[in-house]
Amino acid sequence: MRLPFKIALRFIRYNRSQSIFIILSIAIGISVQIFIGLLIQSLQTSLVQTTIGNSSQITIVSKIQGTPVSSWDGIIQKISSDPAYNKDIKYVSPSVDTPIFISEGSAINSLLLRGFDFKASDPIYHFKSHLIEGTLPANDNEIIIGKQFAKDANLSVGKTVTVFTAKRQLKILKITGIFDFNVSSINSSWAISNLQTAQNVGGIGNNVSSIEMQVVNVFDAKKISGEISQTLNDPSIKVENWEDQNADLLTGLQGQSISSIMIQVFVIVAVTLA
Repeated sequence: MRLPFKIALRFIRYNRSQSIFIILSIAIGISVQIFIGLLIQSLQTSLVQTTIGNSSQITIVSKIQGTPVSSWDGIIQKISSDPAYNKDIKYVSPSVDTPIFISEGSAINSLLLRGFDFKASDPIYHFKSHLIEGTLPANDNEIIIGKQFAKDANLSVGKTVTVFTAKRQLKILKITGIFDFNVSSINSSWAISNLQTAQNVGGIGNNVSSIEMQVVNVFDAKKISGEISQTLNDPSIKVENWEDQNADLLTGLQGQSISSIMIQVFVIVAVTLA
């Protein structure tokens, strides 16, 4: 080891300006490589968080569209109590989706009423942090509405609205809060209630529309959804995941990673040639 070290030291001392230039080139090349790697990683994390960070990453629904999931409590219990999923799944929550029509004056507006168990679903959707006025529904027949819809329909906290259900029934619901998810389509088309209110409005009894989950590593969602499907082995339901439903996003992220690797390779080649 001594001889190579002496030769290298002599080479560095022989032409100090050239040696300094080489050392600086290597340092700059490594710095650029680290910077690009961290930048791409940060962009990917931000994009994934913005796109699917506040939504379901694995969803269990009925195979027949429009049919509710009847054995949802047993499914949640089975998943939550299985040690195989304890380290992979962060949150599990039932939800109910049902279309409604709100009559306000001479206008009739179409909305999607989404019912949640707020204790289980708040870690997924962060309702409390998106609430800009009022409170979350604490009782049955209470809802919160989006900022844009409240503005368009001239509605405010404390008002009651007449709701027409898909089964042509009338319900009177009280607005307890206004939310802003920073997504125009959600702010103008969602109404949110507790689970029981949405079940009553939808006329589906004690059933739910879906079971929503978030996982520790979002890129494991497809693998975990396949394992859940095998574990449940229920022909009446299907297990969906965000990777299959957002193929374009996944392709973009993979392309971004490949681009990052290529850039880093070219940086290394440039430093080596220098």
